[in-house]
Amino acid sequence: MGFNPNDHKQVKRLREAIGRSRRLLEPFRVKDLYAKRQYLGRNYSDTASEKRVPINLLELAIQIYTRALVPGNPRALVGSDFTELRDGAADLDIALNQLILEIDIETTLKRCVKNAMFSMGIIKVGLASGAIGEIMGFRHDVGQPFADNVSLDDWVHDMTAKRWEQVGFAGNRYRLPLEEAKELEVFAKEEREKLQAVSSNSTTNQDGDEREETLSRGQESEPDAFKPYTEVWDLWLPMEQLLITVPAEEAGGTMPLKVIEWDGDERGPFHILGFNEVPGQIMPLAPAHTMLDLHELANKLFRKLGEQAQRQKTVLGVQGGALEDGTRVMTASDGEIIRLDSPQMTREYKFGGIDQTTLAFCLQIRDLFSYFAGNLDALGGLGPQSDTVGQDRLITSTASERMAEMQAQTLKFVGGVFSSLAQDMWNDPLIAVRGTKRVGDFEIGIPMEFTPERREGDFFQYNIKVDPFSMQQQTPGTKLQTVNEVLERIVFPLLPVLEAQGAQVDVKELVSIIAKFTNTEELNRIIVYADGPAQKSGGPTDPVKQSPVTTRRYERINRPGATTQGKSQANINALLGVGQQPAEAAQIGRPVG
Repeated sequence: MGFNPNDHKQVKRLREAIGRSRRLLEPFRVKDLYAKRQYLGRNYSDTASEKRVPINLLELAIQIYTRALVPGNPRALVGSDFTELRDGAADLDIALNQLILEIDIETTLKRCVKNAMFSMGIIKVGLASGAIGEIMGFRHDVGQPFADNVSLDDWVHDMTAKRWEQVGFAGNRYRLPLEEAKELEVFAKEEREKLQAVSSNSTTNQDGDEREETLSRGQESEPDAFKPYTEVWDLWLPMEQLLITVPAEEAGGTMPLKVIEWDGDERGPFHILGFNEVPGQIMPLAPAHTMLDLHELANKLFRKLGEQAQRQKTVLGVQGGALEDGTRVMTASDGEIIRLDSPQMTREYKFGGIDQTTLAFCLQIRDLFSYFAGNLDALGGLGPQSDTVGQDRLITSTASERMAEMQAQTLKFVGGVFSSLAQDMWNDPLIAVRGTKRVGDFEIGIPMEFTPERREGDFFQYNIKVDPFSMQQQTPGTKLQTVNEVLERIVFPLLPVLEAQGAQVDVKELVSIIAKFTNTEELNRIIVYADGPAQKSGGPTDPVKQSPVTTRRYERINRPGATTQGKSQANINALLGVGQQPAEAAQIGRPVG
């Protein structure tokens, strides 16, 4: 028998199940908050980390991973296996990508990825309809699909399930202005009248653990917001295909405010991103927690070394009868000539200082952190890993195997979010999205409005994917490098053949591209062309010219450099007194690069 939202006993059991799952999620919320304190360090606020975090390895790793996983605004690709729907797919593609820009999905995804680094990333997709859309925030336009992050503090799912496909419920808690909530006609009149104000200054969850807002707001209670708010739960019941809204525990009322039959994405309104699945467990193993111990150990050692350095002192010792010599040394300026009657009776002594073995261990911990984080130096481009560019590329591609798996999971996750947004947009009979449609190969755009009349066929006849290249880091430097490689390896060697077939190299366009990618527009002014179009090699009216015979000499100059790991190991060996070859020891003084 399915769930009956009008049955008081069944609603009570659902509320009790939510309470149990919230309590089971408490340890994950606590550890999530602790890891974020380490990520923020001591200088973020008074309620961040209690101790100094001088070498914030955790922040470095998470920033590198976030940038690699969501380097920019992703783009959707819409297609169809049905030839007659190709035009409809093109319209849906334009409308969906326009929506993605309007709701700033890039920022939402970056926040979600960061949340997934600490625990799990959650995005709620829905349609901001009617009065609820107006009070959910200024970024929610009425009648427009939205994608919002959900904090673990405001989240619950069925913790008795072993896999996400088995959950009996999942939902998020959010606040609404009390007066507006009491007037929402979509809420049951009898239940909405029972709604009460909920304090907005609470620093703890219902189970007593701290909320993440305390990281910036502090733990002291502040006056409530300028107008009263109430709080409700949106709960998705996948087995019953229902989406119900119920008041929060302290908001008054027990029965649902709203019940709708779910006809959207079969995955529901909530999309979950977790990077390291644990067999038989519904909660993933967050990457931050695998790095946290080494991060803490490195900072403990570094703080200890700092205290040792601060205790270090240098004093001048004098024997009896040489006090005048000591006084003259103490009061003399640097470089000044002074008289010493008994120089052998004065001597400089040093006390304290950092322990070399501890320093060597600290350097080793830093290298271990990079290793367990998937070769962070290579992923973040923090320094060369080998003596040659070719070896560096091989190391980077190998180090990216861990990153590649995370990118694949992120691509799949983003694809699900895009599909839900497109389905909500498709099913709404009133929504209209404006965009620009390109005509053929010409740089001509015509206005296009995606209305219900332009929706051809059934939504499930379209394929919605994420452009994988939009989810990869493509800096102007990497683009220019690709252009150079294509020219050197393909175009120039085949230039005689290309010219014989009428192909041409547009030098003016090439210089323009180089100027754009290197941000040196002065190149377009330095090189002057003859009047008219740029002069190109070959052409339909010119005789085909074969390349002259040329002689090329490649000279390889080997300049000694140093890698981050090499310098670190050389320092460790020197601190431990391990004998080194001259070339190995020389790395310490060389720059990385």
